[in-house]
Amino acid sequence: MRIKSIAVVMTVLTGCVLASCVRDRWVEIKPGEYAAVRGIGTASEAAIQGIQKVEIDRDKYTATFSLVDGSQIVTSFVPRERAVWPNGCPSNINSTRMEVLDIQESTLTIESATFSNPILVRNCPPDPMYIALREDGRIGGSWGACTEVSECIIFGR
Repeated sequence: MRIKSIAVVMTVLTGCVLASCVRDRWVEIKPGEYAAVRGIGTASEAAIQGIQKVEIDRDKYTATFSLVDGSQIVTSFVPRERAVWPNGCPSNINSTRMEVLDIQESTLTIESATFSNPILVRNCPPDPMYIALREDGRIGGSWGACTEVSECIIFGR
């Protein structure tokens, strides 16, 4: 009986390791360029079409939004403390925590969309990696970064 119990425990542990179901998995926003993903998010279509890309510079703590008209919006950000990163992604048994970058401007206007208290947040971890620009400074829910918000744009690597 003891051998069966050990075998069951080993099977469960092996399954969890293979499925990456660790207690807390921390997923940061990687530096680099992200292109706006069409058709995902809740911002106006004009705002989504007006953005070409966003570049995250972790050394300078800036996010540079390049617009299709050739202009740029450069914002500074402060990484939120890990203790208050949201969790609840449906993968990894609801234990993935996503990094939040608090944009220092109180509002950010892109085309017809105004983001009040804007943040960049790492979305749930599919490949390629996604980040979301969303308003309101909060993030919650288990179905992605654009849940329950008026203005949100998704960017992919």
